Amino acid sequence: MIRIILFIIFNLALIATQVIITQSKNWRYGLIIPIFNSIMALFIASFTTMASFTTVRFIDGIRTVTNTFRLGGFLWGFSWTMLILSIPAAINFILYFTARSKYRRIEAENLNKMKINDLD
Repeated sequence: MIRIILFIIFNLALIATQVIITQSKNWRYGLIIPIFNSIMALFIASFTTMASFTTVRFIDGIRTVTNTFRLGGFLWGFSWTMLILSIPAAINFILYFTARSKYRRIEAENLNKMKINDLD
């Protein structure tokens, strides 16, 4: 139970950090967390998806080991693993684009106010 609570707190802190970083002037900093999530999803999916299976048979008392590569099974497992692990990256990219559009709107309003003040 404590692990679930810590996991939720960590993710909420990560989301808050993403929103705060994205609303800064430098837009590149807001891409750090989503790109890191994407790279980690690719890394984890690459090294945890099984590409082959091993069968052990005994024929006349002789142990025979067969290692079979399954490309279709690998691609299916890799695709599902990438899909599941990319959900945090997708959420962070959505947060990035919505926060940046809000930042641009606020900057445009400030620019309009400055133009109005300059005309007075």
